[in-house]
Amino acid sequence: EKFDNTQATVALHRSCFSVHTRRRELSRPNGVVEWAKRLGLWGVNAHAKRLPEEVFTLHDEDLAILLARLWEGDGTLSRARHASYDTASRQLAKDVQHLLLRLGIVARIYERTRPYRDRQVTSFIVTVTGDDNLQEFNRLIARQFLSERKRSLANVLTRPGMSKCSSRDVIPVAIHEIINGSRVRAGMTWNEIQERTGLSPRALCSPDQSKRGYRRWVVARLGECFESPVLSRLGSSDV
Repeated sequence: EKFDNTQATVALHRSCFSVHTRRRELSRPNGVVEWAKRLGLWGVNAHAKRLPEEVFTLHDEDLAILLARLWEGDGTLSRARHASYDTASRQLAKDVQHLLLRLGIVARIYERTRPYRDRQVTSFIVTVTGDDNLQEFNRLIARQFLSERKRSLANVLTRPGMSKCSSRDVIPVAIHEIINGSRVRAGMTWNEIQERTGLSPRALCSPDQSKRGYRRWVVARLGECFESPVLSRLGSSDV
């Protein structure tokens, strides 16, 4: 209700809470609706959902809170040791994967088609696995869940002695934006990076659409070159 001309009500239906807003004065627009329109969120269907550009300028602490709220809506935690976020929007899945990488958490996107009400529906699942990634997910995101049950389950998933998931050696190509951001902050050109690391600048600066990701040793070497703790951790973590 901090939005101009906005009154909010909370409704409970089938164990699900909904927030509804209305105008206090009918002659003036609803402030929260105007805000959603400015961000490009108003009237967008499930398949076209995305995160507004403004989200990517937030500090890491705010990103963690946003991810926690997203996970509480459409996310799950499994005793099979993974945290997953399910969406009908491919772009939203990529946005969530990018924010996780910003926090040093590697996630993969899987496409799933399943029957639903006499038709086939496709969804995109952002999945976090591996001890190091789940530990960071719990430390940064899950601890901010509003649900005590989900917070407790996240603690169980990262408890010492739980069986390890198999390690994979490729970090998703979405990490390119983090690599380039680290390069810019270090004030280095791609040619200078090649001289220091021996890595091909062509594959690093403009990965083609067929590229699935970067080898962990490549990311680790870039982390050392840029003195980036995030890249160094991703390069040495259990993915």
